[in-house]
Amino acid sequence: MPRIAASSYLNSTPLIWSFSEGSHRHSVKLLTDTAPARCALMLARREVEAALVPVIEYQRIPELVVVPGVCVGARSRVRSVVLATRKRDIREVSSIALDTSSRTSAALIEIIFREFLRREPRLTPAEPDLAAMLQSHDAALLIGDPAMTFPRDDLRVYDLAELWREHTGLGFVFAMWMAGEEDA
Repeated sequence: MPRIAASSYLNSTPLIWSFSEGSHRHSVKLLTDTAPARCALMLARREVEAALVPVIEYQRIPELVVVPGVCVGARSRVRSVVLATRKRDIREVSSIALDTSSRTSAALIEIIFREFLRREPRLTPAEPDLAAMLQSHDAALLIGDPAMTFPRDDLRVYDLAELWREHTGLGFVFAMWMAGEEDA
């Protein structure tokens, strides 16, 4: 029975429902993990045949095939990938704590700041705990359920898909189903 991995985040639910509750639930072994980065690691180690992984991993993991037609993405706002800060303007941010669950979003933060805002903030991986992240950084990148559920009091919250759209006019893909070439 093929093994597949996906995060259990709310934004993944439509992409795994058939495997967890629907007609394919007996045809695969579904491993849900809360961290997309962990799903990528499992696929890279070939512990699973396919996984819903951060799109940046297509460049990093050799011999992958993209499963077409489905993704975690957005044309404008995604609401599950955000930068939170107490600064009044995003251009004032000089340090960012990056959610360790993230890979594509961490790369997107670098692109947004370097290419669009002409800034080079200090980037530090951190566990997705907003209070702890903001104790030592100007801003925090959060993804998945933690990004949708934290209190927004006294914070400016930037949706990364929306920032991408403002600067490029395009939607953004955060994660896709991928499989090893030998398993596709």
